[in-house]
Amino acid sequence: MRLLYLFFVALLSLPASSNEAARAVVLQLKWTPQFQFAGYYVAQELGFYDEAGLQVEIRPGGPGLNSLSEVVTGRAQFGISSSNLLAEHIMGAPVKVLAAIFQTSPARFVTLESSGIETAEDLAGKRVMLLPGNSSFELITLLTQLNLRNRIERQNTSFNIQSLVDGETDAFNGYITNEPYLLEEQGVDYSLIDPADYGIRFYSDVLFTSEQLANSSPDLVRSFAKASLRGWQYALDHPAEAVQILSQFAPEKSLSHLRYEALSMHEHIADELVPLGYMNENRWLSIKEFLASIGEIPKDAALDIDKFIFPLEEPELDWRLYRHYVATVAALVLSLVSWGVWAHRRKAVLQEQLEDTFEMATHDALTGLANRSLFIDRFEQVLSRKRRSQVTPMIAFIDINKFKAVNDHCGHQVGDDFLKAIAEAMLKELRPSDTLARIGGDEFVLLVDDLLDVSETRITERLQAAIKRVAEAFELQTYGVGSAIGVLIIDANLPESPERLLALADREMYAAKSSQTDTIRVQSLSALSSSLFDSDYS
Repeated sequence: MRLLYLFFVALLSLPASSNEAARAVVLQLKWTPQFQFAGYYVAQELGFYDEAGLQVEIRPGGPGLNSLSEVVTGRAQFGISSSNLLAEHIMGAPVKVLAAIFQTSPARFVTLESSGIETAEDLAGKRVMLLPGNSSFELITLLTQLNLRNRIERQNTSFNIQSLVDGETDAFNGYITNEPYLLEEQGVDYSLIDPADYGIRFYSDVLFTSEQLANSSPDLVRSFAKASLRGWQYALDHPAEAVQILSQFAPEKSLSHLRYEALSMHEHIADELVPLGYMNENRWLSIKEFLASIGEIPKDAALDIDKFIFPLEEPELDWRLYRHYVATVAALVLSLVSWGVWAHRRKAVLQEQLEDTFEMATHDALTGLANRSLFIDRFEQVLSRKRRSQVTPMIAFIDINKFKAVNDHCGHQVGDDFLKAIAEAMLKELRPSDTLARIGGDEFVLLVDDLLDVSETRITERLQAAIKRVAEAFELQTYGVGSAIGVLIIDANLPESPERLLALADREMYAAKSSQTDTIRVQSLSALSSSLFDSDYS
């Protein structure tokens, strides 16, 4: 007993880790406010930073403003930059990376379809806009790998896609989340050249801080990073709410544009595949080789990866220092507990956890419906089947109008109960082969694998009627609660990804929603093949 007593005395004597005092910090963005930075604005507006004891000022970026310089000079404590942080670190910049929001870069070469420039090889001899120096390093790396760097007419970017439309350049350095939307608004057909198609996969939108702050205040750094990732997770789970929050800080962007960004960037975050903000040491080493190939760093440059990546989880306690106490307690425990009983129970618990993990990975926790990951998987299967046989699938994007008013006036519990009731009511109107998923706070999507024996109008009208019945049962008519549904009939075999097709259905829903009434809007893919979005939506 004396040894056990000494063990607990020793534990109590260990220095306790105290929370950092509330502190004002600055986050420097690398560009102007848009959904690309949604997680940080959500964390600020929903109080996640406040809960972490932080007062955060988010400073927009723009042309000529360098987030690295702002952090290194101390004008900001945190910043957003690119994988080029690795080169800066190797060359002496005292920075540490915390999280990579984008697992692959959204940077693209954008060309006009009419130009015939469809591959990177087609850029030879063409006018190409790039950021100064090697700032467009994903694109520069692509040109270098294909020996095109000295075979193009390089132009400094105008930061305006209109330069491409007006014929001032042949290829524009753009982002898949932004420039395609602007071209589609004008009805301009375009092509995209993605470095990832050539094996060049860089992290993007990397959250970082200074070595000085990481070393002097590691708890503060961890608190900021974790609150930021919490904001990102909320933004991804509740895109409609996140869009509304972003609209306060990006008034020059329409809600439609912000929604397009949210959908377009999802595949680059890849949170269904890896933890949000995930970074892999081997991936950084691969990026180092790419950066050396374009001359950003010497080919023999040394890298201590542990000094570059800041661990978001605190180092574990080294129990070897207390092995004598641990051994004593372990002996006491083992003398009282039957190993056989424990093993049996553990097996049952692990089995249950495995089943729960699979369910959580593929289904929405609140409604039990399929989640985005499972929906996209089934959608890809349906598209594959369509390419092999004569079927006509349909997707419907369903938004609950005025749902925020339910939470505001009735409380979140009523809001959750309402969403669960809606999900149950809609399921009763569908066939077993149909897939209904919840992909956002008040957003649902439906996949019908073939319209052969059913009408898209009949399906969506029944869903809308079911939602109306539930709203009436909850007595929510006074808040204007209803629904808007955008339908896309996939009647053509175009090389579109599931996310792209989902974005089209979302745009149809948004057009219906803008009427402020319970409306269903139906479009076919063939009718939209010449332009992703009609000018009516602008």
